[in-house]
Amino acid sequence: MRRYSSISSEYLAEVEQTWFGRSRTLWDNVLVRWGLLISAMMLAAILVLGYWFFHYRKRSAELSRDRASDQLLIGALDEVAAAIVIYDDNLKAIHWNTGLS
Repeated sequence: MRRYSSISSEYLAEVEQTWFGRSRTLWDNVLVRWGLLISAMMLAAILVLGYWFFHYRKRSAELSRDRASDQLLIGALDEVAAAIVIYDDNLKAIHWNTGLS
């Protein structure tokens, strides 16, 4: 046999609010909020560093190819039996062959 109480559900809700307060959620925990913030910052840092890594790796490969073609030219100039000097835009000698030495 069930006996129903004459206490209303509104009164029970008021008593529960008085005794226990409102229900807590995960967002109420400060550590959870800080953890999410730090995780978001770490993810952003990983994405930026990943982009930089692949960008500079691609640029390094391009410079290596350019350097290889420059080395081919420098090797050919070193074999010439004449004095040859290569200057940059500011007229600074950046390479000279053995004929000049």
